[in-house]
Amino acid sequence: MVPTRLRLRNFLSYGEGAPALEFDAFHVACLSGGNGQGKSALLDAITWALWGEARKSSDSRKPDEQLLRVGAREMEVDFEFSLGGEGHRIVRRYTQTASGKSSKPGLEFQASDGAGGFVALTAESVRATQAAIDARIGIDYETFVNSTFLLQGRSDEFTRKKPGERKQILSRILGLDRYERLATAAGARYSGLRERIATLDVEAERLIAATQEAPTWQAERELLAREIDQTEAAATALDAALAEQATALAALDAAAADDARLADALAQTQARTTDVATETGRLDGRIAEADALIAEAEHIEADHARYETVRARRTVLDEAATLHAALTSRAASLRLDVQKALAEAETRLARLAADVDNLRERVREDERVVLTRDAVAAALAASEAAVVERVELDRVRTLRQAAQTKLEGVDTRLAGLRGGLVATVKELRGQIEHLTSATVAADPEQSAALVAKAAAATVSAETMDRVREQGTAAGAEAAALGATLARLREDAEALRTRHDRADTLTDETCPTCGTELTDDHRAHVAETIARELTAVDARITATARQHADAEARVAALRSDFTRHRAEAEAGRAASEALAALRERERQRTADLARLDAARAEFARVSAEL
Repeated sequence: MVPTRLRLRNFLSYGEGAPALEFDAFHVACLSGGNGQGKSALLDAITWALWGEARKSSDSRKPDEQLLRVGAREMEVDFEFSLGGEGHRIVRRYTQTASGKSSKPGLEFQASDGAGGFVALTAESVRATQAAIDARIGIDYETFVNSTFLLQGRSDEFTRKKPGERKQILSRILGLDRYERLATAAGARYSGLRERIATLDVEAERLIAATQEAPTWQAERELLAREIDQTEAAATALDAALAEQATALAALDAAAADDARLADALAQTQARTTDVATETGRLDGRIAEADALIAEAEHIEADHARYETVRARRTVLDEAATLHAALTSRAASLRLDVQKALAEAETRLARLAADVDNLRERVREDERVVLTRDAVAAALAASEAAVVERVELDRVRTLRQAAQTKLEGVDTRLAGLRGGLVATVKELRGQIEHLTSATVAADPEQSAALVAKAAAATVSAETMDRVREQGTAAGAEAAALGATLARLREDAEALRTRHDRADTLTDETCPTCGTELTDDHRAHVAETIARELTAVDARITATARQHADAEARVAALRSDFTRHRAEAEAGRAASEALAALRERERQRTADLARLDAARAEFARVSAEL
């Protein structure tokens, strides 16, 4: 089985808009990511689509509800794969009701039609469809998770099975159940054949018993044959007579059909005659009515003319009635208006009469005032002069109060400005003094010395790395020479032991080659061991000299490394001091800029003060 396409909807962490996973785009894939980002969900989706099984809790029989995305009520997995070169597709759904107490599963199984589409293989139920999928795939979920696919946290799934269950799983993996099916089929076929043989045996016994009555059956057969011949001759005669009767009957049937047809035609003719008579009577009546109308034509035309005249007068009278109603309504409205106008006129008349009375009273009052006009004129002139003087005094008083208020405000603002400027001058003077005392220039000789130490530290660091590499190589060489020297000394000690043993051997055979041990052989063995011992001693001497030289180089390199490390540490301290010095110089430049700005501000504020 080769997967080709996987589409998820509301499955675990995948929602509605999850894109489809196309397996044709890669050959080997590695899933990586944090916890809960959907790595295992892709594998669970494949097993759920194929078998309806995936990760679940120990107390859950089916994992469907636990796989549903939180907040969703329906999930779907659409899985396409190739099996034996043929494309297949499985769509499994799970829908939960609004109450959450019940659910509805759905399963579709399809196969490729060779033209880019699919044909349905779905059975009448979910269980039957799952059986069809299992039969087509050839492996169930238990076998799959114990062989091809290792569940998360359950890599020992197979070893936890009982021996019988492991045997059954291995049997399914190796396809041994095929032989069980073959054995079952062979047993069923054997049982069927055995029953068939028993049935045939019974039939054979019946046939054997039946053949014993063959002579009697032969006689009965001949008798029946003669009766059949006689019956056939009688049947032939009856057939001829029946044919003649059939011909006569056909002629009678034809005649009867003609009679029936003629009877129908006669009935139709009679019905039509009756209809024609009825229609003729109706037409005669209408003709008589027409003749009567023709005779009354002049009277009818005169009546029609009178009708048209009356209808025209009726139309005129209707229009007149409409106009009369409108005029009547208008007249009523005008009457109301006239009554309202009369009421208003009476009201105004009463008001005018009152006004006339008031005017008459005022005239009488004016006549009394005229008598004292001179005194009133003098008093009026004096009052006007006093009013003008009072107005001028009020204006002067208002101007004075406004000027006083403005002067007080100017004094207050001037005092505030003076105090703020004095405080600003004081603050600026303090900043200038502080910045003047803080801006101390760096020593050029000190900077140059620190730069030189930092440069020497860089060289020392590079040299230290090179010396470290040389020391490592020299140490390895010294260690190798030390090991070689120790081995050579062990070999020399072994040779001395053998040489001493060769001088004291009393055996009759040589312990080395197993030949007869003579004095010459003993002397030859001792001489050979002595030569080997001399050669080993010479190698020991040379190796010891090389080892001593290597140790000396290691010591010299270690001393150089210590010296360069001290120089590098001093250089690092100089670099840190140089960085601090440069930071102070940068700070001094910034302070000088702030000092210039403070001096300019001090000059401006002093001038303003």
